[in-house]
Amino acid sequence: MSITKDTTIADIVSKDYKTSEVFSKYKIDFCCHGHIPLGKACLDNNISFENIVKEIDDLKNLPSSNSLDLTTWPLSLIIDFVEKKHHSYIDDMTPHILMYLEKIAKVHGENHKELLEVFEIFKKSSIALNPHMREEENKLFPIIKAIEAKTASKEDILLVPSLIKQKVKEHDIEGENYRRLLEITNHYEVPADGCNTYKVAYDMLHEFHEDLLFHIHIENNILFPKVLKMIGE
Repeated sequence: MSITKDTTIADIVSKDYKTSEVFSKYKIDFCCHGHIPLGKACLDNNISFENIVKEIDDLKNLPSSNSLDLTTWPLSLIIDFVEKKHHSYIDDMTPHILMYLEKIAKVHGENHKELLEVFEIFKKSSIALNPHMREEENKLFPIIKAIEAKTASKEDILLVPSLIKQKVKEHDIEGENYRRLLEITNHYEVPADGCNTYKVAYDMLHEFHEDLLFHIHIENNILFPKVLKMIGE
């Protein structure tokens, strides 16, 4: 795709998720604020538009670049991907990360007070994500699949815009949580006195964060817009 100053960040990342590395490097939120045009994002962050486009093009042209264009996928396939890859990952990893974060907070918390906040933020996030995902799986996603199959009732279709609005709002809250984690952990940097458990905890948390960004990006910037367009919103 040809990138202009009016091209949104979401459109760029949706076509090739590998480009998210460039936006992460410059601390540009492609996930919850992906609707912003690239030109405005560059202006707001005092970044050269020409330089960032060159970096994006260079990255996309790398032989190792694994592009994943979900924009061409049917809604049901996107939903299956989200549930099997991202929801399952959160369910599996959350208890392990909580255990590790609690452990390093107890051992290193006296010298690194931020660990107590890290644990509390992740705990709060995990408590919120569980019902968030279950409502998607049990209510929103089945309606979306029915819309695609043209079997959805009018009553269910009318629920979709408000359900999506609520999910996006919840995504924004998680985006703020993880921006705070990046800040207080200095981008998950292990201090000199950090033990192996400390490193494992931060590595897992960092991976979890990256997975959540992709997860939210898929829903906010690909799945939800496709659904709203389909129902004429």
